[in-house]
Amino acid sequence: QPQKIYLIPAEGGNPQEIHGGGQSEGSPSFSPDGKFLAFWSFPVGGSGSVAKTRTVQIMELDSGKVTQLKDSEGYGLPRWSPDGRYISALNTDGFRLETYDKKSQRWERLTDLPAEFPTWSHDGKYLYFITRLPDKVAVNRVRISDHKVEQVLDLKGFHQEWGDNGPWFGLASDDSLIFLRAAGTSDIYALDWEAP
Repeated sequence: QPQKIYLIPAEGGNPQEIHGGGQSEGSPSFSPDGKFLAFWSFPVGGSGSVAKTRTVQIMELDSGKVTQLKDSEGYGLPRWSPDGRYISALNTDGFRLETYDKKSQRWERLTDLPAEFPTWSHDGKYLYFITRLPDKVAVNRVRISDHKVEQVLDLKGFHQEWGDNGPWFGLASDDSLIFLRAAGTSDIYALDWEAP
């Protein structure tokens, strides 16, 4: 079954599938003005690997029109920059972090380090990401203006909790790092609950 994206009204209501068809979709990201939605898509049951057939799609929410982002074959996990100029994505050829500049309509690689969970700083000057190497796991950030990479945190000895999509992390409103930490084994509880 294809994986699909749905929109639900903020005031409640029925979920609406954003895009028909037999393709799978994921990683939705709203543009800062709320008028567009970026997401990855790939055909279900097609030939070739998912990584190679994945593309970045842009939907205009008012009209429902969907267009493929230029030269986005093999890209996933799109994220809009806070100013709306860039869309970051992971090139699935080694999970390299790149940005698409909407003004120049070109992709640009930011670093050759493998990246996981890229997240924009709130001022749009940096992209934070996890790099996982055989001998080192760390949070890094790359400056958009000159591609300088800085290590922010060495994760040696830190046990991240793994969710459905891996060891997630994010940024608070002041760009402090947020992690899911594995603190112990899972417990199951039984609770008696009465509806009001």
